[in-house]
Amino acid sequence: MNSNGSNTTHTLAATFPAPCLPVSRFRFHFKALSQINLPAYQGSTWRGIFGHRLKRAVCVTRQPLCEKCELYHQCAHASIFETPIDANAKKMRRYPHAPHPYIFSLPWRGPRTLEAGDTITAGFNLVGKANNQLPYIVAAMQNIEQSPIGKGDGNLQFTDIEQETDTGSEQWQSSLNAEGRLQTTNNFTRIPPYPVHALTIHLETPLRLVENNRPLSAEQFQPHHLLRNLIRRVSLLSSFHTDAALETDFRTLNQMARGLTLEHANLHWNDWQRWSNRKRRAIKMGGLRGQFIIEKLPAELWPYLWLGQWIHAGKGTVMGLGRYRLEPASLPTAHDTV
Repeated sequence: MNSNGSNTTHTLAATFPAPCLPVSRFRFHFKALSQINLPAYQGSTWRGIFGHRLKRAVCVTRQPLCEKCELYHQCAHASIFETPIDANAKKMRRYPHAPHPYIFSLPWRGPRTLEAGDTITAGFNLVGKANNQLPYIVAAMQNIEQSPIGKGDGNLQFTDIEQETDTGSEQWQSSLNAEGRLQTTNNFTRIPPYPVHALTIHLETPLRLVENNRPLSAEQFQPHHLLRNLIRRVSLLSSFHTDAALETDFRTLNQMARGLTLEHANLHWNDWQRWSNRKRRAIKMGGLRGQFIIEKLPAELWPYLWLGQWIHAGKGTVMGLGRYRLEPASLPTAHDTV
C-alpha cells in the first residue's frame, strides 16, 4: 500500500460499492371540488385511488384479474402496481410480486376535512425504470376527478405536478410546460458524503418491521433491524427496477449493522389499520414512531440509510409507511445528564 492509503480505499470501494438507485420525487397538487372528509392517515386512500385510475388509464383488455391477462408482463399498471416477477429472475422466484417501484410520501396527521376550493398535495416517489411510466401515471392522476374520495364521496381536481430538481434538495419545479405538456428530468441520485459522527432518525410514519412473523415492539427494536431491512430493500429495488443489480458484501454489511447500538431512544407503538376492499376487512398496519440516535455509523452503511428516506422501510411502504427523516444528532454532554 502506498503512503496515502489509496490501495485500501480502492479495495473498500470494490468490496462495498455505493448502490446506484435513482429515485425521482414528485408532488401532485389537487383542488377540492366539494367537501371531502379524509381519514387520519391518507396512505391507503391514495394507493387505492392511484391503482384504480392507473388501471383505467392503461388497461386495454378489461380483464378482471391482471394475472390472467395475456399482457400481464407488458402492462404499465402491472409493472408499477403489481410488479410481477419474471420466470428468469434470480431473486424472489418463490414470490408472486417484486417490491413496487412507487412510494406515496405523506405526512402523518389527524382526520381532515377539505372544503370546496381547498388544496391538497400528495408526495410520490418513483424508483429507477418506473420513471419511464410517468406519462401513464400523470394521465391517471389527471383523471382523479372521476374517482370519489373520502367519506361522503367528494372529488378532487388535478392542478399540477412538480419534480424535485435534485433528490433531497427540497427544490421543486413544475413538470408541465406552458402548454400543459409533461417535461421531466431523469436525475441521478447523488449520495452525499456522511457528514457527522451521529444521526437522529425521526420516524415520521409507522415503521412496521417484522421478525419471526411478529411486528417488532419499541422494546425489541435495534438499529440493525432497520439497516438490514434497508440493505435488502435497496438490493431488491436495484435488481428489479434498474439495469445494475447491486453486488456487494451483504454479510459484512449486516455484521456492521449488528454492531450499532440504540442511543437516546424515544419510541412508541402507533396503531393504525386500513380497510381492504379485496379482503373485505380491516388490516392492522401499526408500527413504531418517535426518534433515536445512531452513533459512529460505518461509512459503508450510510448510502442505505440516506436512500431509505425516499424509499422508506418495512411493511406498507407504497402507502407511505416507514418514512423517516435524518438530521445531525445533538448529543447530551456529561453536564447535561447530571
